[in-house]
Amino acid sequence: MKVIVVDDSAATRNFYRMLLEVGYSSGYGQGYGQGSSQVAAVAITGNDGGRVGVGLPTRVGNYSPINTVEALSSPQAGRQTRVPECDLEICEAATGAEGLRLCRELAPDCVLLDYKLRDMTGLEFLAQLCEGSQADSPAYAVVMLTGLASERVAVDALKAGAQDYLLKDRISAESLRLAVDKATGKVRLIRALKDERDRLAAMLAEKEVLLKEVHHRVKNNLQVIVSLLRLQARGLQEGGLQEGGVLDRRLNDALLESQHRVESMALIHEQLYETTDLREVDLARHAALLIAKLFNSYGVSGGRIECRIQIEPMPLAVDQAIPAGLILNELISNALKHAFPGNQKGVVEVRGGRKGKDSFFEVRDDGVGVPFEIDLHRPRSLGLEIVNILARQLKGSITLERIFSPGISGTTIRVCFPTPHSMQAMDRRDAGAEVERRDREPALTA
Repeated sequence: MKVIVVDDSAATRNFYRMLLEVGYSSGYGQGYGQGSSQVAAVAITGNDGGRVGVGLPTRVGNYSPINTVEALSSPQAGRQTRVPECDLEICEAATGAEGLRLCRELAPDCVLLDYKLRDMTGLEFLAQLCEGSQADSPAYAVVMLTGLASERVAVDALKAGAQDYLLKDRISAESLRLAVDKATGKVRLIRALKDERDRLAAMLAEKEVLLKEVHHRVKNNLQVIVSLLRLQARGLQEGGLQEGGVLDRRLNDALLESQHRVESMALIHEQLYETTDLREVDLARHAALLIAKLFNSYGVSGGRIECRIQIEPMPLAVDQAIPAGLILNELISNALKHAFPGNQKGVVEVRGGRKGKDSFFEVRDDGVGVPFEIDLHRPRSLGLEIVNILARQLKGSITLERIFSPGISGTTIRVCFPTPHSMQAMDRRDAGAEVERRDREPALTA
């Protein structure tokens, strides 16, 4: 272990060095642990007026003084001590500037730092020492030592980057060794946690890239299916069947609807690999993209049928977004195909949002309206049957509203389903923020 002692008092530095030599020597551990009585009290006064070193054992068990050697690299660095049996190396610095230089050159395991130095304070030393290093990964373990018995000083030291704090008049070899071990252990733990976090973050980034690639490939495969269906429909149109081509038109319509359903699923995967959030799809954005594709596919101009979208941000997980997108595909397609016959003009509205504890979306048109003989819950068409199946998959319900009044007609089909967990969590966060904001406001007095 490499320790740097930064203090402008030579007597105090010598005292800390002696404490470290004693605390980390095997002889001290044996004798002191057995309750040896060979202890002399020593008091040394440092620069900040603190009384230090009460209770220093000068001879414990079979402990003998450690030889010291002068630091050859810098005369200002003071003495450098090595304790071979415990691999302890101690360097001394008389000023903050010299201590900073030694820290950058030697990369110590721990720094014993006096709160008051000749050229700067301990807090200023810490600010320069931590400059350029990440807050969650301290470069060095630091133990602040001072004679000022102030909680504010302790808090400021810990906030500035120190790992521990000791009062000089309570220091012993045992307490100093424990403080150094605690500080270095804390730094090692922080570094290990950061390394693990960085490793997990790298793994997560890799998984996200792979997942985006999966969504991209799924979208491409779905587009291939769409192209195959389109080619099949074109082949039916070009081949032509007997019997007036009635079967051709039905098959062509079926293939076209299948294309739209596959494209709706492809849009979900396209949004997933284009955004940073791989867990959720915004239904509002999906509805806008879907409508644009359907208008283009059916050859509907905005001048004949106007489309209005009023959907609140509605993030849905993939297992909810796909059925919701398919339902929207069926409802919008039905409105474009059946609500405005004979080039009739009109409006299609797509709305969505929150209603109590549930979320909803609906497709409304002012067209000719759904005939009364059509039962939404006992459908005779594949499209409405798909809508019912998908609504059950969302654990939701579907309702149909017909409007038949003089001069007014239309249809509204609404799907209600439980609000996704992500939106519920968002509501709880917003409610908590609102409560916190109210708590901060001053109370009104009469």
